[in-house]
Parts: sequence; structure tokens; C-alpha cells
Amino acid sequence: MEAGDLYFATEQRLQWHPVLHEEIGRETLHYWFLSFSSSYEWDLVRTELLALLGRLHVYSFALYELMGDCDVLLRVWLPRGTSSSFRVELRRCLAGYGLSEDRLFSVEEVLRHWPFAPDGKGAISGIGENGTMPGPETIAAANEKLLDELGAGDEVLGPLVEDGLLGPREQHHDQVAGVKIVTLLKPKGDLETSQIHSLAKEIAVALDDQEWIKQRSLYHVEGRAVFLLTCLVPEGNFFAFREDLVSLISPLCAAAGIRTNSYACASPRLLMFQDLIPSPVARRAPERLRSRTITDLLRLEESTTLEVKGSAFTPLDDWLFKGEDQRESDSFFHKSVIKTVCGFLNSEGGSIVIGALETNRYRNREEEMVATAPQFTEIGAYMSAGILDPLYLKRGWDLYERRIEEMIAANIEPDPSPLLTTRNEEIDGMVLCVIEVVSHRDDGWHYLKDRRGDGLTFVVRQGSRSVGLDGVDADRYKERFRDPPR
Repeated sequence: MEAGDLYFATEQRLQWHPVLHEEIGRETLHYWFLSFSSSYEWDLVRTELLALLGRLHVYSFALYELMGDCDVLLRVWLPRGTSSSFRVELRRCLAGYGLSEDRLFSVEEVLRHWPFAPDGKGAISGIGENGTMPGPETIAAANEKLLDELGAGDEVLGPLVEDGLLGPREQHHDQVAGVKIVTLLKPKGDLETSQIHSLAKEIAVALDDQEWIKQRSLYHVEGRAVFLLTCLVPEGNFFAFREDLVSLISPLCAAAGIRTNSYACASPRLLMFQDLIPSPVARRAPERLRSRTITDLLRLEESTTLEVKGSAFTPLDDWLFKGEDQRESDSFFHKSVIKTVCGFLNSEGGSIVIGALETNRYRNREEEMVATAPQFTEIGAYMSAGILDPLYLKRGWDLYERRIEEMIAANIEPDPSPLLTTRNEEIDGMVLCVIEVVSHRDDGWHYLKDRRGDGLTFVVRQGSRSVGLDGVDADRYKERFRDPPR
């Protein structure tokens, strides 16, 4: 199946519960608003997009045609940490068709999703009665059935629908004719986490109170918006959307400086649709490094397989010793964390700890630190105050982890995401970040992209340093590791 009817058409369509995309598919949800500078040939664009999605192993996607300053809306579930590299490929794919703008909104939390909500409204249901996940064989069999466009009556799909793994459960659940509406809620400035949580509850309740609105979904997103709302307005109620729902939401958002921007779908059917879960066997799951706790790691000195950094995105010395404001820098992350990841990939793998400083370098300088510097705790060979990056302190772990994964994916060729795991670990009340890298040289070498994007560097790990090799040195290294001495 490459294209099909809309969920909101009269023909039923099944889709996987979002938790399965997240937990089994290890995917994240993204919305792209695409604008073209001139009229475009849809058949040609569709062919290019399908080729791109297939090449990048994207199994779940939907494309809406919009009215307004955006022409189409692309909804995709992407492997974790690949949205940046996907964006590069998307722009390259559509450059010849007049693509003038692509606005990305990455979903941080699914707040409402109609196929898995009782009576189509309210919070989405959990996974099955016992919270069980389907196995690889079940997923593969169900995917084949979904490609054949079979419904809830099928012997394979039926039990999954009953367990709430596929939806909607009811044959005619919210299947009415109407117009699909997509609304962005955009703030003028940054909002506090407490404001976002409070608004999420109020907007969700306002959405649930509108009986005539169907297929309601609400997402907390990252980007130039804070929430993205999709719903279906049945025939005869189109103008009530503006009068009732938007007018009800607007007062809730006014105090936070949020305005709404709505788009109506221009066609009664989706331009493209598919929703499959990549089974665990569909994507390589490499053997992971032996799990080492944060305490284990901080007892070791930096080596071929260990790198410890005070921060990921922010140089710390000027902040600690001069009291200057912390300034995040992508170039700092590139030359430190990303370069180290690339070195581990081409060597024996390893672990990167973020949130600790080498005691030998900083112990004798503690008195020089400004009064506002944090209190450090000595752990093993290091001093730690936990993760100090402003992104983590202001926005929390989920966004911090996503930023790390996406920047690594975008700056190493080929994308190393299947070979990485990122986790947080707490010790003595401090939270640190650990990135574990698996070396899998049988699949080829990895290269660090230049910051300008016009060159590649072969990086390896030598002792406690990550260094670039070229020419004869690179050739000798590759030959030696291809057939290592016994």
C-alpha cells in the first residue's frame, strides 16, 4: 500500500498505537509543513517522496494537502535521532520541485489521539489489559495484513484491535465526512514547563467538550509552536470550528502570548498514507556494550573506550571562572561529543559521560571559581555537579536527549543511530548523561562531517584522544582493523 483513503473518510483504516512506534519501533513523530514557490506536479513529487521514504526505511507516513501558505503537511514516524539527516535528504529530494520552506514540529508528547480514546475523546488508552507488547512475528504478520488493507475482522488484526494495539476499535468510530483541520498554537516566547502542562490540560478539556468535533488529536511539539491540534469538522459544522473551538481556546492562550494558526485540508483524501511498525528484526539491533553504571565509569581514567566531559553544548571555563553567561554552541558539541562518537565507532566502541570534570585539572582551581559556581562532589577520579547544559536545566531530559541524538545523526556519515544508546543516571542527587557507542566495523567505516558540510574526516580513537587520519595513515589503520593481528 503506497496511498489510501483518509482515516476520516467512510472507509475504515487501522493504525498502530503510538506507544508501539516509540517502544518497539524506537521512533519519534514529526510534522513537516512544506511550501513550494510555484505550482508543483504532485505525481512527480509523490514518486520522489516514496523513493526517499523507502531509501531511509521510513515505514509510517501520511501526507495532507493544505490550503494557505503551506501546500502539504507530511507526518512521519522516524527512527530516533534521524530528523536532522532526514530534513537534509528531504530538501535535497524536493529542491528541483520548487520547495521554498519546510517547517518542522517534532512531537514531544501525544496528549490526545482519537483512535485509542474512549468514544473518540479523552486521554488515550494504555497498551492492552496487561500492558503486553506484540512479538516480532506478530508485528510482521500484522504489517502484511495492513498492507492488504484488511480491517478489524481479520483473524490476525482482530485480536490486536481488541487489545488496543491497533485502532480504531469500532468499525465506524468517528468515520464521518468532513474537513480535516490542523491548528498550530504558537507562543511569542519561551514558556515555563509548568505553563505548558497547565495549558495542555485546559486545551485538552476544551477539545473534549466539543461534541461535534471528530478525530481529535493533540500534541505537545518542539519548534516554533507549543501545541499542534488536528481534528475533523463534519459537513455543516465548518464555521463552528472557528466560532466555538478556537474562541474557547484563545482566552486560555492569551495570557501566555499564544496565537492560533489553522489550516484546512484541500482534498477529501490523503495524498499518501501508510502505518507500519518496523519489527525488531527489520532493523539491526547490534550487541550492546556491557552495561557499566555511572559509578563504574567514574572510577576509571579516560581511555580508548571512555571519555568524560563537563558539558555537551556549553564551554564551562568562562562561566565557572569569569562568571560569564553560559552560551550553547553547536560547534563545541561537534568538536567534542560528535568527534568522540565517530572515534569510538571506528575503534572499539566506548562510553561518553557528560556532567563531570577531571579532578586533576580542577581541584586546585576551586578557589578561583566565582561565587555562583555550583557545588561539585568528588566521585572517583572526577568532580561532578551533574548535567550543567542550559538546554537540560530549562527544558528537561527528553529534549536534551533528542537534541544529542539528532545532532550526532546529522553529523556522522553514515547515520550511526542504531549503534548508539543514550541514558540518564542519577548519583548522589545529580543527573548525568551516558552515551554508549557500539563499534560494528563489519558494516563499514564512519566519517565526521565538516561543520560546513562540504567534507568528511576519518576519525579514530588513540588512547584518550579522538584524532583524524587521512591518506596513507587512514589506509593502514583500516587494513589493520579489517584483519587484526592475533
